[in-house]
Amino acid sequence: IKSIEKEKSKLDIGIIVHARMSSTRLPGKAMLKIGGEPVVLKILLRLANKFGKDKIILSTSTNKNDDLMASLIEKKGFSVYRGEEENLADRFSDIAIDRNLTHIVRVTGDDLFRDFNSIDLMLDRLITNDLDYIFSDDLILGCNSEVMNVESLLFVNKFAKYPNQTNSLTWYLDRKDVFKIEEFNHNLHQRYAISLMLDEQKDYDTFLKLWQ
Repeated sequence: IKSIEKEKSKLDIGIIVHARMSSTRLPGKAMLKIGGEPVVLKILLRLANKFGKDKIILSTSTNKNDDLMASLIEKKGFSVYRGEEENLADRFSDIAIDRNLTHIVRVTGDDLFRDFNSIDLMLDRLITNDLDYIFSDDLILGCNSEVMNVESLLFVNKFAKYPNQTNSLTWYLDRKDVFKIEEFNHNLHQRYAISLMLDEQKDYDTFLKLWQ
């Protein structure tokens, strides 16, 4: 355990929350309020409490529709990076280079109930097995995470045939012929058939009830 913690301390990890206001099914969902605060801010505050505010970055677009969100988050003391709307790999790469990051934890700006303890476990496994990319898919929807090294991200950004489709970043990284990857198993007996993803109005209604 001490060895893993020592190796982890050598990493420059950035936790990037990506959010935009242009959702088609639930427009503006990142700014919907839960307990009096926007969803995206709730996520950032939870992450900061767990990992430290200095490691958290909001990634959004230069679209004017994202101006209000970006301004609010900056006023709350978080770092904000804005770039091309559809090219997620490019935005993430710019952040990684600017901050000299070695690894990135990707968090979507509507996953309010993300399991942060799982992130720690996945980082440990990534270090132990010297992985490029690790992800999970066995938790409740909206609670899973993914971690990547910056080299794999830069590779995707350089060679993606359709860079404006890299919002689906997992699709590009989940390639065992290119990257050393692993699907993390939490050793659960079952995966509950429910979702904690914020995609539709009914999801928001559920969030409001759960937060009470």
